[in-house]
Amino acid sequence: MGIKAAICFVASAISLLSAAQSQNRNVLRLEGVYKGKDLYVKNPFGPLGVGFCSYEVRVNGEVSSDEVNSSAFAVDLAQFTLKIGAPVIIEVYFKDQCKPEFINPDAIEPVPTFVVEKSALSPSGMLSWTTREENGRLTYRIELKKWNKWVKVGEVKGSGEPGLNAYHFQTRLHSGINTFRVVQRGGGETRASGEISVSSANPAVQLLFAKVYDKIELSSETDYELFDAYGEIVAKGFGSVIDVRHLKRGIYYINYDTFSSIEITKR
Repeated sequence: MGIKAAICFVASAISLLSAAQSQNRNVLRLEGVYKGKDLYVKNPFGPLGVGFCSYEVRVNGEVSSDEVNSSAFAVDLAQFTLKIGAPVIIEVYFKDQCKPEFINPDAIEPVPTFVVEKSALSPSGMLSWTTREENGRLTYRIELKKWNKWVKVGEVKGSGEPGLNAYHFQTRLHSGINTFRVVQRGGGETRASGEISVSSANPAVQLLFAKVYDKIELSSETDYELFDAYGEIVAKGFGSVIDVRHLKRGIYYINYDTFSSIEITKR
């Protein structure tokens, strides 16, 4: 190998090593939207007790000028001239054997701003809704009103785009009237859609026996919650038979189909 070739080989090796080291760096990452607030980082000492754990901060890929040599520091997002609602990715690079943490991650957590353009609920339970004015990716929580409360029955990831967004979710209907809504939570705020209902032809589910030994039997499969005399849930799921052999003797209460707090005696 000639001198020139050897130099090129060494340079390539150094470049590859540098890239590998860069890829293996420890990084604490947080995504959100700019809300006009600073983000604060708790910064412990380094592994040898000398210096601090964090050594670099990047905002949307740009290196921040914030001073990180302290036990806590602020990431000044205003220096990047971001617009309110603009996507933000914060990356804090840190040393081995220590780890910083975000003190107020809700400073860039999106808040729910969606507006429902239209919604529909088919006889089979297919829930569809179209939104606009979303501001950051938040999960839609699908809730069904039953047992004297709103019960979560599923989730759909929101796109976070301000334009029109279409979603759908296949629900499972109980007997009678089924009422649904979608909810987003974020940044300490909650936003819910209007309610939408559909009537189901499913027959009402019956509890076959109120006094049981090793199992609770229902006339057909349904969602259920079983809780003890102190209000603690001891079983929940979907089915027509509930195994209660592991439970102590005593009084229990069951929610199923549209019925709530039905008393059961475990013998």
